[in-house]
Amino acid sequence: VNSETNIIQTFAGGGNLTGDSIAAIQAAINGTWGITGDNAANIYYSEYGSCRIRRIGSNGIVTTYAGLLNDCASSNSGVGRTSARLNGPSAILFDSSAINLYFVETKSHRVRYFNLAGLLNDFAGKVGGGFSGDGFSGTNAQLFWPYSIALNNGIMLIADSGNCRIRRISTQPNSIITTIAGMSFPNIYQNFTVFLLIPFIFLNGKDLRRVDQLMPVMEVLRPQRSCISQVQLL
Repeated sequence: VNSETNIIQTFAGGGNLTGDSIAAIQAAINGTWGITGDNAANIYYSEYGSCRIRRIGSNGIVTTYAGLLNDCASSNSGVGRTSARLNGPSAILFDSSAINLYFVETKSHRVRYFNLAGLLNDFAGKVGGGFSGDGFSGTNAQLFWPYSIALNNGIMLIADSGNCRIRRISTQPNSIITTIAGMSFPNIYQNFTVFLLIPFIFLNGKDLRRVDQLMPVMEVLRPQRSCISQVQLL
């Protein structure tokens, strides 16, 4: 959206091409759940449906940053970004130094990152969703269908959607994960494979400021609970 004219224009997507080295407006985008930028005016976005993270250069050309088209398995840590397989990447963001690119691998119930060398690292959660790990390191904890992350001054908040919680962890090595808001509702998701409730959680420092009206988008989810899919720092 042009800030002066308020006119909206398509910057990327709307095309039918899935390869690399194409103009952004020619690209087919399959489920964008996250977008961020670096200090060199490059734009990064996740493709949840195609299991990739893509990059739009300052010249408007799209390339694949990480992931393999429609190969939605999940690679182990240590793999280079161009060979890594991602399973449902959603929210993405850089740390304050714009060195590490963090992303939520929703279908694998993890938060992971690519470092400056382009190697994949685990940060929080592990394969096999559930709830555990408060008071332990992030990689020993379980998350359940995380969707969103927010980062400020080295502190990450994770929308642990399936557990109806906001989890907190530092980006320092071997940091401890804790719950700062919410509680789990055991067993209410049994026999359901798809669910999403969308509140917008606004936080100012450590204080929960507001939880907006919940909007359930999957009617099959019963009973409805106040679960968290997005966190945002003011």
